[in-house]
Amino acid sequence: MLNYALTLLSAILLVTDRITKLIFREYLLINNGSFYGLIPNSNTILIIFSIITILLLALIITKSNRALVKAGAFFVITGIFANLIDRILFGGVLD
Repeated sequence: MLNYALTLLSAILLVTDRITKLIFREYLLINNGSFYGLIPNSNTILIIFSIITILLLALIITKSNRALVKAGAFFVITGIFANLIDRILFGGVLD
């Protein structure tokens, strides 16, 4: 039951992220590096790293019996997935 609730909440957060970025797109910059623009022009490497991280966190979710661990992993996956969508669509994260 917890996984379904967290999946729904993650989906809502992801949709909210997309809508917000569409509304404010003209004011956003594209960051094709990691945080604070470190490792510039590394979009492909960061896409691969994001996918691997999502898979590892999904494994943690399936193996863990602790609600807080699952919730934290779901929220981190949601953020990574939102950035992954930006990287694929725009060549970087909209900041």
